[in-house]
Formats: sequence, structure tokens, C-alpha cells
Amino acid sequence: MNKNQKALLTVFLLYVMWGLLPLYWHMLAAEDSLLVLCCRIVFAAAFAFLVLALKGRLGAVKATLHNKAQMKWLLPATVSICLNWGVYVWAIMRGHTIDAGLGYYMNPLMVFAISVLLFKERCGKLQLAAVLIAAAGVAVSLVMFGKVPVMGLILAASFTAYGVFKKLAKADGVASIAVECMLLTPLALLFCLCFKRAQIAAITPWTGVLLVLAGAVTAIPVMLYSDAVKKVDFTTMGFIQYVSPTLQLLCGLLMGEKLTPDKGVPLAFVVVALILYTIGLVRDAKKDAAGKRAAETEN
Repeated sequence: MNKNQKALLTVFLLYVMWGLLPLYWHMLAAEDSLLVLCCRIVFAAAFAFLVLALKGRLGAVKATLHNKAQMKWLLPATVSICLNWGVYVWAIMRGHTIDAGLGYYMNPLMVFAISVLLFKERCGKLQLAAVLIAAAGVAVSLVMFGKVPVMGLILAASFTAYGVFKKLAKADGVASIAVECMLLTPLALLFCLCFKRAQIAAITPWTGVLLVLAGAVTAIPVMLYSDAVKKVDFTTMGFIQYVSPTLQLLCGLLMGEKLTPDKGVPLAFVVVALILYTIGLVRDAKKDAAGKRAAETEN
């Protein structure tokens, strides 16, 4: 297996991990969601620092903290990922896995819209149509059912914002994760000590193990992503990323949730939009490849 094949397999496995995470958080459904979020932050920080220590790269954290150009973007990135983690954990633990899956289906479309508006990237007709169709699905849901998929929109928007801030920061993947969790850890510990001491005292050994492992469960896929995304082309990533929300939806159904019309209608629109979006990506990739071959032939 060559390096590209290993990177492709890594990306596929990490999206499978993200897609199956609802099953993990579901095991903690009896616990307070804010306590779970705090444990997720604290132990993700500990795990990231452990990885850096084993690699002899703890200095990367100090370098990142002293880099003002990076920190001005990592601070809002920290807020964005905290919001994303908190809403996601609450959604899964309170039986809204399908809503969360819808949010992550929306994410690539929202990323595309931001890329065009903020980074002035090329806008294909099919991609633009995809964004408009997804927006129409939200509007139709509002008209038909008087409901907007608020939870899905928050998850998509917060993760999109996180990606934008990380792109602007241009920081080391593992070190930036360690910094983000480190910034949140004092607040998480203070919150637990002030408001969650009774819940902490009541934690069983099994629950304690799950809460500690939440750090690794959180950090490992992000670390794998930070490394593998550099080696896999964007079009391929576009295909593979749909594995995650699809598995989330299946997990929701497996855990007894219902795909009600107010969830199904916007989901149907988003799926159609993603099909168009992917076709557009493939066409653009073929055009770029043909252009490169033509340039090489001329040279």
C-alpha cells in the first residue's frame, strides 16, 4: 500500500469514527451534557499534550501561543469548536442525532458558500445551484411545518466558522488543538468545581472511564484529519465526508429516533443539493486535470 492509499484509508476511517461517535455519546446519555462537554475538553487537552510530549514537540504549543498572527484566529476558533462540541453532545444525548446528521450534511455546502464570499474562490453553476437548493429546503420546512432545523444550522455554521478560522490561522494541526483545549480547560474545571461537584461525586467507575476516553475519542480523528487532508485531493474528500453524516443518521434510527417530515423535507433538499455539488466538483476536477495535461503537452 503506497502513501496515497494509506492517506485515503485514513480519511475514510476517521470519517467512520466521526459517524459512529453518536453511539459513544449515547452511552453517556444519563449524564449531564455540560459535564460531558467539560470532560471532553479537559481530557482532549491532556491527550493532545501527551501526543506532543511523546513526539518531543511540546515547544510547538509555546510557539503557537506566542504567535500573535495565529492566536488572533485561534481564539475565535476555540469559541466556535466549543459551541460545536457542546451542541453536538447535547443533541446526541437528548435524542437529536438525526438533526445533528442534517447539520453535517449542510456543512460542505456552507463551507463552499463561505469560500466564495470570503476567499473569492471559483463558483461553479452546479455548486451555486446546490447552495440555493439547500437554502430552499430550509425555507420549505419553515413554510410547511413552521420549523427551521436550528440545531443542524448551528452545528454546520459553528464547524464552518471553525474551519475558516483554522484556515486563516495556518497553525500546526496538533499544536493548535492542544492550544484550543488548553484555553478552554480552566473554564471547564472552574465550571465543574462550582456547579457539578455533586454529579462528579456520583460518577460510576464505568462512566469515569468513558469520560476520560472522551478526550482521545475527540482528539484522534481531528489529528488524523490534520495529517491526511494534506495528501488527499479535495474532490475525493468531498465524496468521503458524506460517510460521517450518513452513519450519524443510521445511528439515530438505530437508537430509536424517527425521521419525521419536518426533518425529512430539508434532508431531501440537502441530499439533492449534495449530489449536484459533487457532480460540480467532479467536473471541475476533470477540467483542471485536462488543463494541466494540455499545459504539459505544450511544454
